[in-house]
Amino acid sequence: MLELERAHNELELLVREKTADLAKVNEDLHLEITERKRAEAALRESEERYRNLSEQSRDAIYITTREGKLAYINQSFLDLFGYTREKITDLNAKDTYINPDDRSRFKKETEQKGSVRDFEVRLRKKDGTEMDCLITATVRQGDDGNILGYQGIIRDITEYKRAQEKIKEYSKNLERMVELRTRRLNQALYEAEEARDRIHGILQSVADGLIVTDINNRVILMNRAAEDLLGVDFSEVVDRPIDFAIQKKTLRDRIKTILGKKETGYKFDFELPGEDTKHPRIMRARTSVIQGKSGEETCIVTIMHDVTDEREVDRMKTEFISTAAHELRTPLTSIRGFSEILLTRNDIKQEEKKKFLSYINKQSVNLANIITDLLDISRIESSLGFSLKEAPCNITDIIRGVVPYFQEQSPRHIFEVVLPEESVEVMVDKEKIGQVLENILSNAVKYSPGGGPICLSAKLIAGSHNDSDLKYSKFNIQNSKCIEIGVADTGIGMTPGQVKRIFDKFYRANASGAAVPGTGLGMSIVKNLVEAHGGKVWVESKMAKGTTVRFTIPTT
Repeated sequence: MLELERAHNELELLVREKTADLAKVNEDLHLEITERKRAEAALRESEERYRNLSEQSRDAIYITTREGKLAYINQSFLDLFGYTREKITDLNAKDTYINPDDRSRFKKETEQKGSVRDFEVRLRKKDGTEMDCLITATVRQGDDGNILGYQGIIRDITEYKRAQEKIKEYSKNLERMVELRTRRLNQALYEAEEARDRIHGILQSVADGLIVTDINNRVILMNRAAEDLLGVDFSEVVDRPIDFAIQKKTLRDRIKTILGKKETGYKFDFELPGEDTKHPRIMRARTSVIQGKSGEETCIVTIMHDVTDEREVDRMKTEFISTAAHELRTPLTSIRGFSEILLTRNDIKQEEKKKFLSYINKQSVNLANIITDLLDISRIESSLGFSLKEAPCNITDIIRGVVPYFQEQSPRHIFEVVLPEESVEVMVDKEKIGQVLENILSNAVKYSPGGGPICLSAKLIAGSHNDSDLKYSKFNIQNSKCIEIGVADTGIGMTPGQVKRIFDKFYRANASGAAVPGTGLGMSIVKNLVEAHGGKVWVESKMAKGTTVRFTIPTT
């Protein structure tokens, strides 16, 4: 009985334990079911959220098997490829690829890397239209690691590609336009620089001084001649008032006053120091106002040129007129006086008559010589030159024909003549060459007032004289023969400065301080006559030692 009761108690305890265990199991099962329901609800919520996001996406979203069967697609996928859900069930993803190799590359790259990003391919729509797309996809794997398929996003970039091509084409066109415009601009710059350099070169080569100032009298341009004239460097005075460019106060004040008037065509003269302190350089300046397109005054151009020689020529012409009048009056006075004596007096002896007539003849010759010089220089000044009557002549005969006259007219001089033994034939105007010799011998007599020897020589030489000036001869006699004629005196001589000017028109050397008769045209005429024959003339002289005049004439 006790054992039965003990067994009953043990059974009751066991039932009570099992009941507790069952309650525990039921409780755990209830919790598990609750958690599963929650997970299922969360999954359904997540799937719904994913589906909503997927359907709202503008990009095509898809899920496929490894073989390409579509497991999921969104509405954008249908819109992109032009299908309805009923018509797309039989579509395989690989059928959308235009190039099968692209499908193979996509699978290989995706499976090797686990994902691809912006994989570019060309896909085909339902109606056959081709489009450029970018695929971003990942691999779908099972729990065992096997590849189940792919899921990803497809974006149509056809319009983007077209826009890109248009941009690229526009970029090329723009590059070509820029290149063309750059080339034209460079050409314009080159031409502008070339024009500027050409203008700069012209301005720098102009012998006249040129200064350009703005309306405020500031220096904006100055050529080299102006720098030399004013003794300044353009770089030191550019953009500075004209005061800094002109050191001489009197000249500076005068130019400032004139520039202030801003008048075109205003002229004025001023002096600058010359090589000879006793004889300053005479400069003439002329202003010109430059106006802009709208008529406003922009700058003033001042041009300065040396008129010293012009002034000297004017002075010499004035002196020449006075001298010529005196030279003409002297023989006329003698001719008139002696002729009146012959006409009014009947008691004149035969010897006196002859003497008076010789005076009249001598003065008429002098008068004729002066008139001949005036006519010759007139022809030279008018650019008519000389009309030569050339003919074969013996030069020694011309020389011998001239000397006796001077021997008779000037007995206090000793004339020595040294001529070649052989006959020398030249093609010349006999009268003109005779005139050359007469002018040179006349000067030798006049500038040897004390008498003394005058040597006239002639010799044959090969080629031209060593004097560099001979290169200006109109004939090339470098390899031919010519005759050199010289007239040497032992008179008063000349300074180097006088020798340098001996061939200037109206110039008369006055080394002794005594007035020597003449018009100052003889040697200028000699030079023109000799050069007209293809020769050259030059002078050698020393003070108080005498003068030698030489000239050459080509032989035939």
